[in-house]
Amino acid sequence: MEFKEFLNIVKDKLPDYLLQYDIEDIHVNTVSKNNGRKFTGIAIAVRDEQISPNIYMDYYYMLYSEEKDMNHILELITEEYVKARENINGYDFKHFEDMDIQNHIFLKLINFEKNQEILADCPYIKYEDLAITFRILLKSDDSGIASACMRNKEFHELNMDIDRLYHIAKENTRKLFPPVLERLDKMIFEKYSDVCEPPQGMDLYVLTNNQGINGAVYMSYEDIISDFAKEHGSFYILPSSIHEVILFPRERDEAREELSEMVMEINRYVVTDTEYLSDSVYFYDSDVGQIVA
Repeated sequence: MEFKEFLNIVKDKLPDYLLQYDIEDIHVNTVSKNNGRKFTGIAIAVRDEQISPNIYMDYYYMLYSEEKDMNHILELITEEYVKARENINGYDFKHFEDMDIQNHIFLKLINFEKNQEILADCPYIKYEDLAITFRILLKSDDSGIASACMRNKEFHELNMDIDRLYHIAKENTRKLFPPVLERLDKMIFEKYSDVCEPPQGMDLYVLTNNQGINGAVYMSYEDIISDFAKEHGSFYILPSSIHEVILFPRERDEAREELSEMVMEINRYVVTDTEYLSDSVYFYDSDVGQIVA
């Protein structure tokens, strides 16, 4: 079965599995994610509800290709939709103007070149080969967080310039998702203390936030970076993913080639496409007080 035919069957049959809801429409859409990845989803709109959770179909099509059991696939899609509804029930998803947006804006760091389509319709600040973007926090609880990229429409409605927006979002980010800077060996041992001994001699530090999500943006916080340099001297910044960066105290050009190869290997084999940040290795010169080429 071709993917298009699969989608049509899902659209036609799924209402029979969702009889408890007043389904108004089911439509297929393409969603652009970080780094240009595109996913095909279906949005299930319930009458008089303003939010329609997206259920991505690529995985289910792959599963169908293996199982050839359409009823099971529809049951799985139904389960995911019900869970998605439960996750958003804790938040009132009204129009953005009903929110105090200024207290919900936070920062996210993404790759500049790979996200031109997204950046064309949102405010951002260029940072090295990266872009600092703005997101609106919609929900945050024990089940996780939900956020939306701030588009130019919302930005213009705030009636402020980009510098003011950045100042507000920068402070909000620190309050909403406080930074975490910890030695890598300590972090590994705390997480896997039941199966490993404390590693020795790993002079590496992880910079992220308390959620471990979208924490790489803290590499752009001058006070955090300069405070680290005061204690450790010059250092490399290795972009592990959009969620964290690794700080590695070293002199300029020392082990740079090996570090570049390591970063590219990790990005190729470990980091997912949507979590990729950059292949670059950045060097913070403590004498100059900034990242240098």
